[in-house]
Amino acid sequence: MTQRIGKRAVLVAANAPLEIWQRPVADPAAGEVLVRLTHGGVCGTDVHFWRGEVPLPGPVVLGHEGVGVVEALGAGVGTDYAGSPLAVGDRVYWQPVAPCQRCHACTVLGDVSMCENAFAGVFGDAGGPTAASYCDFATLRAGLPFYRVPDDTPSDAVIALGCALPTVLQGIERLEGIRPGMSVVVQGCGPVGLAATLLAHLSGAAPLIVIGAPQRRLAVARQFGATDTLDMDELPDAAARAARVRELTGGRGADVVIEAAGAVPAFGEGLQLVA
Repeated sequence: MTQRIGKRAVLVAANAPLEIWQRPVADPAAGEVLVRLTHGGVCGTDVHFWRGEVPLPGPVVLGHEGVGVVEALGAGVGTDYAGSPLAVGDRVYWQPVAPCQRCHACTVLGDVSMCENAFAGVFGDAGGPTAASYCDFATLRAGLPFYRVPDDTPSDAVIALGCALPTVLQGIERLEGIRPGMSVVVQGCGPVGLAATLLAHLSGAAPLIVIGAPQRRLAVARQFGATDTLDMDELPDAAARAARVRELTGGRGADVVIEAAGAVPAFGEGLQLVA
């Protein structure tokens, strides 16, 4: 047994400062992996928890975007979730929720994001083992998806995409893909919107229109392949934006609209943009 003490940032109540707790860190059990955190991303969901917009089950360790170094392997663990060989010292990225593959959403709908059991234990006792990323050590329990980061891939590049890229990957999969030449509108240019822009560009979308603000994020969208950007600060009227989208798509509207703004009014506007 190796005695480790790790710090963790704990949210004890909405709108309260995070508290730093120190707790013993157990060796991984069979099937588990112990990871020493090097990067922890901040997702909008963490902010919703802090603001009290999502009910807290009790004191929680926030963070579900993490990159770290394998500190110890539990018995029976020799590969990552994709079957790549794994050793102590390797870097990994993980998903903090494990779909059960038994419920209706997993087996019939094929939508693991709606799994009835996936989030059990993700936000729980802040004093016990956790896969959260606002801590020194994360315990990846058996069955949790995690992947070895290739040696030539910087950790900064991995954490920059956080949970945004997996979110968009699943959305495009459910859409059955974006074909070359499809016109695509992306609403929003935060992490999810920029990930959607990148994937739509790699899929051959043309034109690829991104709606959002501020200009510095729209500039990144253009770097990621956007052919046109509409600045909501300069074009605040939804009807004017719809008219511009129709103009850019030959009067039809877009073949695909990806809502990544995270704002309720964007849903209604998106329906006006689609062909």
